[in-house]
Amino acid sequence: MEASKGSRFDIHVPARMPQSPGVNSEGARRHTDGSEHHLSVLVRLLKPSSLGLLGSGYYSVPSYWMCPGKQSPFGIYRKTSTGEIASILEPDSIYIPGADGTNEPDSVLLRGDSRIRLLSYLDVNLESIIASRLTDPFEKAELFYYFAYRRLRVAYKNPGNITVFGIKQIADILVEQILVDKKIMEQIFLIMRDNIYKTTENPECTIMHSLHVGMLATFFVAKILEHISKNILKDIALCYFFHDIGMMRIPQKIMDSTDPLASDAWSLIRQHPCFGLEIMKEIQGTPSEMTYIIKDHHERLDGNGYPEALKGEGIHFFVKVCSILDAFEAMVSQRTYRRAFSTTEALKIIKQRVPQGYDPVVFSKLAAVFFQ
Repeated sequence: MEASKGSRFDIHVPARMPQSPGVNSEGARRHTDGSEHHLSVLVRLLKPSSLGLLGSGYYSVPSYWMCPGKQSPFGIYRKTSTGEIASILEPDSIYIPGADGTNEPDSVLLRGDSRIRLLSYLDVNLESIIASRLTDPFEKAELFYYFAYRRLRVAYKNPGNITVFGIKQIADILVEQILVDKKIMEQIFLIMRDNIYKTTENPECTIMHSLHVGMLATFFVAKILEHISKNILKDIALCYFFHDIGMMRIPQKIMDSTDPLASDAWSLIRQHPCFGLEIMKEIQGTPSEMTYIIKDHHERLDGNGYPEALKGEGIHFFVKVCSILDAFEAMVSQRTYRRAFSTTEALKIIKQRVPQGYDPVVFSKLAAVFFQ
């Protein structure tokens, strides 16, 4: 996860666009046949101007993004053999491929003013689109990463039963669809690498960090515990996504400080696991493991962690996984108060803290799973 020039989908998205991590970059090009790069469909949809439109004022999107039997909140069009724009479906109608008497085209057209409704439509139907055999691994990874971040951002800023349920669906997709396809996971790792340095300010860096730790830790557990049930893995994934939600209560000025923190500021930061528990205790149906993962992910084996100075066997295995990947992701990410460490530097630092801080078995598996 070394530094990389550019996000895979945020090339023209402003750095503070609410539904997107990342900054403008010239690096977001989709690699196709080894000689050509072009912007992905999602990148064009995220552009804040008409630059993403075709000359006719329409977006061209894959037809398999349109889910059969589902209501479409926008009109769907196609280009005829004579170059004219013809209607396939009126807004708020059920989409049935070929209902207009023609074969379903590879791509369909949407009016330029449909962009926001299309993004919401993709979010609602994300599981079906990712499960489709027609969606290639790059598209699956790009769509999953973007909408996972979008949902997590909403949940971190407004935690509640509905927003947490949205992340539960993300955890389900991760376990059911993503982890079983090596190509999709490889693409997600590339997107994570591309975005890992992009946003340093709280709360955006907290949300992106939590997204990355959630995916890394879930992937790690799935690899080293091959016989773990899907239901347990989904619960654990949900917990990992919310491990750092307590950081949302830390004042902006503390998170943005480039100077050594005063004792009172550091004391407040050390309370973020407790803040996280306070936030999540109101949410119905959260897994019991969430208590441990949120509260204990800064505990260390030698008892020098916080907030309760737990030791060794008093720290749950799933928490040990979260602790080491939480530290690793933070180290390789840019912060306002320090540069990002390289992967090698981060691993060396973590190794120096084994076994006093981090579990030696988990560390050995870390190297085996991610850095073969």
